[in-house]
Amino acid sequence: MKRLILLFLAFSSSLFAAPSPSPEAVVRTAIVAAQKDQLSLFVQCVDLSAIANRPRHSMSPAEVVRLLKNIPEKEIKFSAISLRSGTALVRMTQPLALDFELTETKHENGSSFVISAIHP
Repeated sequence: MKRLILLFLAFSSSLFAAPSPSPEAVVRTAIVAAQKDQLSLFVQCVDLSAIANRPRHSMSPAEVVRLLKNIPEKEIKFSAISLRSGTALVRMTQPLALDFELTETKHENGSSFVISAIHP
């Protein structure tokens, strides 16, 4: 009986798992998390090692945090979102012109996007 209950709970939790946030929502969440010093949420949204190891436009973790902290959340506007298998490109037009490259990561409960590059 316990196995049946555990099996049902495992199945129902995966069946009703929350949908993964959109790439724009991930970028906005990273900006707000940086501004509110919510480190655990910030590192869920941003792959700092991937950004630091980019051949072009690499940034240190401190530079990433500093950049995102200075973006007023209420002024953010996105103009284009391009989805390809496993990646997304989010273009922010205001208050700064930046492109955010996001990589899709798979989890047992689905998938989510993580910022893996920032292009000026």
